[in-house]
Amino acid sequence: MLPVTQIDTFYNGLTLRHRDTINAAAGGTFMKRRPEECYDLIENMTAHHNDWDTFVQRNESSSFITSSNPEIASLKLQMEEMNRNLTRMLQINQQVNSVTPSCETCGGPHSYNDCPATVGQNQNIYAV
Repeated sequence: MLPVTQIDTFYNGLTLRHRDTINAAAGGTFMKRRPEECYDLIENMTAHHNDWDTFVQRNESSSFITSSNPEIASLKLQMEEMNRNLTRMLQINQQVNSVTPSCETCGGPHSYNDCPATVGQNQNIYAV
């Protein structure tokens, strides 16, 4: 297998997270490097993999934060309250948007300007 094919196969087999890591280590896009540079980088990374803290896995969802830190707990409560308020506001907005207009002239389900009873009539405008 050609070195370029080996590197391409290796890179395409990585997860997105690991691609980001190797791109960061390459100082840019890993696949834009020469094959020799790619091999050297992979060798260097595997030689020093024990220096990395791979034990700690971070979950990015706030619902999994279990900390005794009162500031984090307070922020989590505030976020939950904000989410509840936003949900309420969206529900109210949907109710307001679903209100059917009522004509002042005939009581029909349209605005005064669209009323069939007033079509062709001129409205007097008085100015002082």
